[in-house]
Amino acid sequence: MVRAKFFARTALALTLSLGVAAGGFGAAEAKDKKKAEAAKGPQQKLGEKFLKVAKPAMESLQASIKRPEMMAQREKVLAAEKAARDAKAGAAKDTAVAKLNAERATLQGMLTTEKGLIDAMVAAAVEPDEKLVAGQLLNQYGAISLDRTAQTNGLQMQIASGKLAGEAMGQAHFQLGMLASQAGNFKAAQTEMKAAIAAGYTKEEAEFQLSKAFMNDGQLPLGLKYLHDATVRNGVATPEYWIDDGVVQAFNNKLMPETNMLAVDLVTYYPSPQNWDRAFFTITSVNKYKSSDKIDLLRLRDRTGNMVQPDDYLDYMVYATSARLPAEVLSVIDKGIKSGKITLATDVATDVGMSTVAKVQAAAQAKMAEDNRLLTVQEADALGPKGTAVVALSAGDAFLSHGMGVKAEAMYRLAMTKPGVDASRANLRLGIVLYDQGKYADAIAAFAKVTDARAPIAQLWTVQAKQKLAGK
Repeated sequence: MVRAKFFARTALALTLSLGVAAGGFGAAEAKDKKKAEAAKGPQQKLGEKFLKVAKPAMESLQASIKRPEMMAQREKVLAAEKAARDAKAGAAKDTAVAKLNAERATLQGMLTTEKGLIDAMVAAAVEPDEKLVAGQLLNQYGAISLDRTAQTNGLQMQIASGKLAGEAMGQAHFQLGMLASQAGNFKAAQTEMKAAIAAGYTKEEAEFQLSKAFMNDGQLPLGLKYLHDATVRNGVATPEYWIDDGVVQAFNNKLMPETNMLAVDLVTYYPSPQNWDRAFFTITSVNKYKSSDKIDLLRLRDRTGNMVQPDDYLDYMVYATSARLPAEVLSVIDKGIKSGKITLATDVATDVGMSTVAKVQAAAQAKMAEDNRLLTVQEADALGPKGTAVVALSAGDAFLSHGMGVKAEAMYRLAMTKPGVDASRANLRLGIVLYDQGKYADAIAAFAKVTDARAPIAQLWTVQAKQKLAGK
């Protein structure tokens, strides 16, 4: 495995070049070789002086990975690197770093001969092809010896040779970016990752690593915005943990816009029950919504089948009680009991103190007759000459709570023709009743018009409506 890792295509190309230069082929073999090389395209131009030092350098480096004692020491350095990363600041960190330096020095001391030969080869490289080959071998030496400086110099030498292009150029910049990040030089890491991506290299998480370089450099909002943009570009090809990492970073650092943005991304591309639950939790937590707005998030929880905790039902019940929506209170209680998450004896903290589900249910039942009567009264008032935006919105909310989507839609549309209307609230609720009627495209259009603090709620509803529109 080690041999395959350190001596892949570049080492094989060098071996072939050195073999030709040293002779050893018969006339027929040379003819066949010439045809094979022609089929591969332009070959490397390596001078005799360079080949004279390059061949022993490569052979020595190849032989080094067969030495058990050297490879065992390399594993010790890798273990010491991990210990140094994991150690806490202070004396423990100092001790771990000192041990790392000692282990690395021992390893590199075991490769003194190889390093000398590599240095001679680098010094002899004059032509572009020679610099490319020397850079490749210097980089490989650095990978074996865990000499990050040698790796960096080798990669830079390859780029400076002018012989890299396309994916190879992008990969070289990517590797330089990773080395810079490991060294804590995050600005250099940003530069290299940008160059890798500009060269069309998006493998090995180049975009994710660029976002991390921004974050680690104290530019957290910029890093999260870049992560969001990369997610939108890549769509369903975006690894889930990229977005998950972004949500955690945004939420833990109390960045409200970024939390909203990435939580929506999470359920857009990975709409699992767990991710919906995380989106609801994070968006509710960072936005500090009023209970009247939290109802709309809980309504979405209900529609997506993500009422997973007893508190989901209890909170919904209390918020609907405060909003004077007894029909919705009774519906939530019924669903909660059927789910097994709550019982009539479950305690619940209401606006007026501790109570039980049974008492909340009884109070809601006592209000149902009056609530049914008010439906007709509110509708008439909204349609009358003195009907204001507030009256029409209230009528729409009442019909929504009773599951009467057509009438609720009419009231919300009426409200939006009145002066002083809370347009974002009206459009959010209109979108909900359109969703409930299966008018998903119209619902999405309504949600898009929510522009105030409720926009993240509307965006989550939009995700669900789009999934329904797509038949999911």
